[in-house]
Amino acid sequence: MKAQDFIDAVNELNEDLPEEVYAEAIYYDYITDGFTDMVDFAHFNIFHSDFDTEERVEDVGSIKEYLIHKRNEFINMLIKAKS
Repeated sequence: MKAQDFIDAVNELNEDLPEEVYAEAIYYDYITDGFTDMVDFAHFNIFHSDFDTEERVEDVGSIKEYLIHKRNEFINMLIKAKS
């Protein structure tokens, strides 16, 4: 996966967020050090290229779909913590 794939996916996902959510600092963020790619949602890491392999991404479909899947896992974890 190329950096531009992450940038494009993160931009699309952020555009889909309601303004009031984005305004509360709940958004996707792409971070790289040139070797490792990471994506955070609401400041929680949902993708790290050292652990989330290209094969795992392909099993879900695209990087955008994978990020949505990982975001939903994070949200479900928060719901369980609330109970």
